[in-house]
Amino acid sequence: VSAMSEILTPQELNDPVWQKLEARYTARLDTLRKQNDNSGLGEVETARLRGRIEEVKKLLSIGTPNPIQEDEA
Repeated sequence: VSAMSEILTPQELNDPVWQKLEARYTARLDTLRKQNDNSGLGEVETARLRGRIEEVKKLLSIGTPNPIQEDEA
């Protein structure tokens, strides 16, 4: 899938469900980034946290013109 129209249509982007999900996951991304910046986590825990950040970014990218593809991670 390479085009936004194949991910979400303009109507879907304006749907209240997507807007709620986008707000929720934008806040989640902010929280995860702060945890990553301010933590004294070990190597494995840091990698796990960065993986979570990447997954949230991928989810949010479906609302952008150039969504993140699985092989771009």
